[in-house]
Amino acid sequence: MKTSLPNQDIQAVSTFATSLAGAVRNYGLYPGDHAIATRHATRVHTDLLRYLAHNETLRLQIDRGRLLYEGEPVLEGEMHEGNIAYLFARDGLEWIEFLHGIELWEVEVFLKLVNDYRMIDGENDENIVTALWEQDFPHIRYKSVDILALDVPTVRFSSFRVAPSAISSTPGDSEEPHASLSGAEPEQGAGTDDDLEEDRAGRDSAAATAGEAEARPESITITARGNDLWNLTPAEQKQLEAMVHEEEHQDNSNDVIEILLIILVVQNNETDFATVLDFLQERFIRSLRTGQFHLALKIARNLKNVRSGLALKKKWSLPLLDNFFTTISRPESLRDVSKFFLNPPPDVEKRQLEYLWEVLRQLRPGVLATLAPLTGKLRAGPLAAPMFELIVHHGLKKPGTLASVVDQLDEAVCRKLFPVVEDMRIEDATRVLTAMTRHPSVAIRRQALDLLIEWDILILRDVFSLVNDPDEEIRNRILALISRRRDTEMERLMLDYLEQENWTVQGRDHLLACYRALGMCGSHRSLPFLRHILMQRNLNTLFAMGGSVHKEGAARALQALRLRDAGLILEQGCHSMMPDTRSACRKVVAR
Repeated sequence: MKTSLPNQDIQAVSTFATSLAGAVRNYGLYPGDHAIATRHATRVHTDLLRYLAHNETLRLQIDRGRLLYEGEPVLEGEMHEGNIAYLFARDGLEWIEFLHGIELWEVEVFLKLVNDYRMIDGENDENIVTALWEQDFPHIRYKSVDILALDVPTVRFSSFRVAPSAISSTPGDSEEPHASLSGAEPEQGAGTDDDLEEDRAGRDSAAATAGEAEARPESITITARGNDLWNLTPAEQKQLEAMVHEEEHQDNSNDVIEILLIILVVQNNETDFATVLDFLQERFIRSLRTGQFHLALKIARNLKNVRSGLALKKKWSLPLLDNFFTTISRPESLRDVSKFFLNPPPDVEKRQLEYLWEVLRQLRPGVLATLAPLTGKLRAGPLAAPMFELIVHHGLKKPGTLASVVDQLDEAVCRKLFPVVEDMRIEDATRVLTAMTRHPSVAIRRQALDLLIEWDILILRDVFSLVNDPDEEIRNRILALISRRRDTEMERLMLDYLEQENWTVQGRDHLLACYRALGMCGSHRSLPFLRHILMQRNLNTLFAMGGSVHKEGAARALQALRLRDAGLILEQGCHSMMPDTRSACRKVVAR
């Protein structure tokens, strides 16, 4: 029972038929296990399931070069092997039906089957229909034309004759006249008078042909002995081998890329447009792998031009092109670039390097994820300067991406970036400098923190992790900033930090400074935690530093809160039966 509207069904079936046709074309270009072929098979399966979610079956009628659904054409094309409807009609299919519950493997095998029998093999009488019968899909049904039931016109073999030979007999040949096709003269009365007249006319014509043959001069006969005619000289053999080698090893990548680019520009079908982009993506990655950077540049530069030219005409193409550039800018697409930089060929030409730098400039800022880790490897080589320029180029285009990889940059590169950051907008500079406070180099972290404070653009919550920094100077500066004023957010972060039990920094002075910072920025919300720490009977099993340090820190925090309730807790602690609690509170009160 159909639940969707008829026009929705037609749209869903049209989408399925289009993706089916596109997938069959792709199966002719890629192996079945290739990522692109798998992607198209999945798309076909998804489109089919979208229709079958509201219908039990999907039946397509085959009418020469068209696929029909309920009498409506959903796919049309030329009468050739590139049209799936033509292939179905050619091999005798009347209709094909896909049932609810069809699985992905059935779609994949079906696509491979259609591609295998795309071209007719004169030595094999199998076709799509026989392959479907042999496969016996659980969720694919079909009906084929009964060839034996078709009307076959009657052929009268009595009208066929074989003309006498026009070639003169040579000595030893039989002098017997040539027999007719049937091996004997036709019986009298076998045909009408008209038939006999046609027979006589045929014999007269054959006799005339024989006379003409006798009048022609004899042909020149080749008299070369043995295989002398086919023997090659050593020079000819060498030239032939060179021609074969050139044909087998010629690189047609440039021609393929040009054709694909032309097809892309004139393409108006979104599915086919995406398919061509898949081809170009693979060619782009292959060009990087083979060191043909000029071809990679040709693809990237031309597709940028295509995007500019289609911005108004084909807006639907823009997301596809954007996804293409995003994909080829990812580290997984640029593995061969990393390998090239880490182990450059000794004979690499300067021109090739220029092509590569320009390719990387054409990509999206996501390329920084590949380039940033390389800066430490190229710090002393001739590639360091152009690499830095490339990082600045993409970093200025998208500072957020630069911030996400700045901790992977070499220290020298980071130091050179500070003047660049100064020219950025305040928001972008804040993001990059904040990311620099997480750099492995303490010098970079200190300089970034100094600039954030100097420019008054520090967002304290974003650098709170520096409370646990290995560098004491940085820790103390952050704690001093936290202690400047009452701040609910800082209070919560300090409570979370002090409640943990596995500090990276476990020095006595650091813990006491953290408790004091909590007291300076905190409020009544900190009282339950500090009371618990101060009055706990045994903290030695709870904290690695020992309970006495935490009790003294809690007492200092209570004093820094300057609250009446905090003073009452301290007074109660001064009279506690626990020596460490009493000692901590009296020491703080005495100060």
